Amino acid sequence: VEFFDYFLLHNINSGTWPTVQKLDAFNWLRKQKADGKVVNMGFSFHDSADLLEEILTQNPDMDFVQLQINYLDWENSTIQSRRCYEVATRHGIPVMVMEPIKGGTLASLPADAAAPLHALRPDATDASWALRWVGSHKNVHVILSGMSAEDQLTDNLATFDHFEPLSPAENAAVESVANELHRRIK
Repeated sequence: VEFFDYFLLHNINSGTWPTVQKLDAFNWLRKQKADGKVVNMGFSFHDSADLLEEILTQNPDMDFVQLQINYLDWENSTIQSRRCYEVATRHGIPVMVMEPIKGGTLASLPADAAAPLHALRPDATDASWALRWVGSHKNVHVILSGMSAEDQLTDNLATFDHFEPLSPAENAAVESVANELHRRIK
């Protein structure tokens, strides 16, 4: 290919950040963009909101950041999905989401835990709820969802065909499901 529409530096975290700096990787990426080999430059991130703040303050010209965001990790103190999303948003950096269904965990919920969702939309799949929750965040521009079967592809396409952000009642239902799942996790 002659150029990449989106090029990201993969898996930046506190362990890889010193190497990224030593190799001057962000300036290398800028050169690729200046030379027309990259249209949009960014990075995937797996660490604290404080480190993301530092990186985006030093590199405010990033076109996107890829973050792990789903309703189960939103308030997770280790993953810091919400806090990282807020940092990117404050910096005006669009977010691409990885793990919106948490590796499939949110695609097949225990029936009693999913009851609040099915009471509101009996025909909606658990995965569609997870995707709609992520898609309801205004600074989310791309949602990457892994699929292992054609019916999952069909469901994902249907979810976004006529996308509807979550209503306040639906948001409350998702929050209650997240709380119930957290209660069950030992």
